[in-house]
This record gives sequence, structure tokens and C-alpha cells, in this order.
Amino acid sequence: MEPADEHKKFTTAVGHLFYDFGQHVLCPVYRRHKELVPDELKGELL
Repeated sequence: MEPADEHKKFTTAVGHLFYDFGQHVLCPVYRRHKELVPDELKGELL
């Protein structure tokens, strides 16, 4: 079992990874191809 501070660092790193993926891959695709935007994201600024 890992210490609590190491677990927090890992979860933060994974969160940053998903955020960066969305910003650099998904948002440009959604801007160019509006038909691919999921219903949950429609109406939000991309």
C-alpha cells in the first residue's frame, strides 16, 4: 500500500493527463467537427 501523499500525487497526475488530452486532442476535433460533440457538451464553449 502506498502512502496517502503518493496516492494524491498519482491522482493529480492522472487528472492533468486527462485534462491535457482533452485540451490538445478533443477540443480541436470538436471545433472542426460539430457533429462529433457529445450531447452533454453541446452548448458549452470549446
